[in-house]
Amino acid sequence: MDLTFPILLGLILLTLVITYRSVIVSEFEQGVVMAHGRIVRSAKTGRNRWFGWDTQVLVFDTRPSLNNVQLQEVLTSDGITVKVSLAIVQRIADARRYVRSGSNPFDQLYSAAQLALRDVVAGIEFDALMSDRNTVSELILPRVRAESERLGFEVESLNVKDLVVGGNLKRALNDIILARAEARADLERTRGKTAAVRSMVNAAKLVEQHPGFAQLQWIEAAKSAAENDGNSLVLGVPQGVVTP
Repeated sequence: MDLTFPILLGLILLTLVITYRSVIVSEFEQGVVMAHGRIVRSAKTGRNRWFGWDTQVLVFDTRPSLNNVQLQEVLTSDGITVKVSLAIVQRIADARRYVRSGSNPFDQLYSAAQLALRDVVAGIEFDALMSDRNTVSELILPRVRAESERLGFEVESLNVKDLVVGGNLKRALNDIILARAEARADLERTRGKTAAVRSMVNAAKLVEQHPGFAQLQWIEAAKSAAENDGNSLVLGVPQGVVTP
């Protein structure tokens, strides 16, 4: 009996079993099919099957992730040193471009954010930076997005996370804030005194124009004092207030 055919068939089946591969690509993932070290196509969502050792499917999670750019010491346009950190929300939007961009696209995006931060802060004065940090985020975001597209990312948001100044400068800022608060308090006290004086002047004019108003005020004051228990009120009655 010739066993050549069964042996060949068995070898073929064994080869197929050994070389069979499969990968599942979830709906929140993207896959890239590689063959002989080259990108062949994008993998479909679901189970991907193939035979051979020279083919593989690279799978990447495309859900948003947080990339924190740690505190960077930078100079403002007026030469003041500050430390700024960023919070970037990003996701892989194009897996094929991501694979082609380099060995570590996350590091490249991180460096791009660092450079953009330095350039933007260098063009802003310290007071403007402290009063509106959102302006910094708005200026950095377009630059980072341009680089992220090249790397296969999509940057969903970018915000200034921390803005730190040195100890001496921080104490100086606190002194300025305290001085401003005291100045506002002095202004409010001055306004209150001005209002009180204005009220007294108006009252004096009213008494001058209507003498009976003074007598009415005197009677109201005496009545209020007499209503409190334990008070002894001795007053000289002005002439003309009480008539026979």
